[in-house]
Amino acid sequence: GARGLCERSRLMPVEALASSDRPVLALDNGSGWIKCGIAGEESPRTMLATSGLDGAGDTRPLKNGVIQDWDVMETYWDHVFTTGMGVNTERCSVVVTCNLFETKDNRERLLQSLFESFAVPAAFCSAPCVFELYADGRENGVVVGCGSQCSYAVLVHEGLPDPRTQLRSTVAGEALDSWTAKTVQAAAGCSLEPAVACRLKEDLGFVRKTADTAIEGEKQFTLPDGRTLQLSAEQRAAIAEPLFNPMLIDEAAGGISQMVADCIRLRDRDGVLESKTIGRDGTSAWFSNVVVAGGTSCFDGFDSRLQHDLALRAPGGTDVRVTAPAERKHAAWLGASILGSLSVMQQMWITKEEYDETGPLIVHRKCF
Repeated sequence: GARGLCERSRLMPVEALASSDRPVLALDNGSGWIKCGIAGEESPRTMLATSGLDGAGDTRPLKNGVIQDWDVMETYWDHVFTTGMGVNTERCSVVVTCNLFETKDNRERLLQSLFESFAVPAAFCSAPCVFELYADGRENGVVVGCGSQCSYAVLVHEGLPDPRTQLRSTVAGEALDSWTAKTVQAAAGCSLEPAVACRLKEDLGFVRKTADTAIEGEKQFTLPDGRTLQLSAEQRAAIAEPLFNPMLIDEAAGGISQMVADCIRLRDRDGVLESKTIGRDGTSAWFSNVVVAGGTSCFDGFDSRLQHDLALRAPGGTDVRVTAPAERKHAAWLGASILGSLSVMQQMWITKEEYDETGPLIVHRKCF
């Protein structure tokens, strides 16, 4: 199972992988950050923000996790591979994340780019949610991903995402940065640059257990010019509240908790199925296997609030369990790193020979 794969991968000699003639790279394409490292290691070696790069200007390669500009994307990848990693891609196989919401054309173009622009000998791609479950040693679960530009929920069954259940929202990290800047300006009369608003959000924000929970805990934040802001507990809790109540920022969606509940019910609409790995995988079983991932899920109290909200939406008597792994900020990268280090990859790779023979359409046959 995935947990066994995870445990074995962590025992692999990192030095042997790093010095290999043909190292395997794990590459995670996030809307906010591109992360790359050696498969089998526990953290990425290089992280590149997608907010601007020489040769690409201010154009961002991805929007809501979906690649928008391939020339810019390749400029970022080239920087990651050559400057960040210092590798020759002609000798590196690559395991890469490919967003669940990518078009078929984009999945094919991703393969074309790796084989034709970077001349990799082998490649494999899968959705971040699959890797995020691998990182927690699972192949089944409801993944709740909260990143820079996109939050999503999707049900994964025996390592395969169920496309009927995928739901997403633009209420994510960058939306919270804008919300934080707006609320602080209204309360304190000072404007915040996006990077400062992001730091304030990460340093002081937290999630209260319910929208009505009494809280206390005033904290101070130092601005770049040396001035200080005092934020009350209510102001600090308000920072992350749009994740659960998007109407605060004029979004009509029902919030992250409702999105998870809707995701599970979309799976359950065809009735109860039998599964070797999870038993009767109807509604109740999936409410017991919720895993959160992504940097925006790292607020204190995020998992407790989600569990509380889901308990109100689950069938009576359901054992609702939300897991928030310690490494969830880099979970997609870590899962790719784990998979890329395993011998099972020998049957999973799309090789250059296969690509030359069949073209980019092979991505739909061998990747998931």
